[in-house]
Amino acid sequence: MGANLCKVNPGDELYLLFGRQMPIVLRSVSEGVYRLMGTVFVCGIINGEAMEELDATGWVPNEMMIV
Repeated sequence: MGANLCKVNPGDELYLLFGRQMPIVLRSVSEGVYRLMGTVFVCGIINGEAMEELDATGWVPNEMMIV
């Protein structure tokens, strides 16, 4: 369960960025191009808990460029 200030559509993607407490929502507009829809409150991952869990599992992050 979560909340945000923008309309989230099916197919939008939730991303966790290093250095940010709150996840962001990106919407694909074409191949490899996304629109930043905003930050989103998601119960259980608002204070960096998700990053801590991923670190504990040995997860390796994907790299992407945001311009």
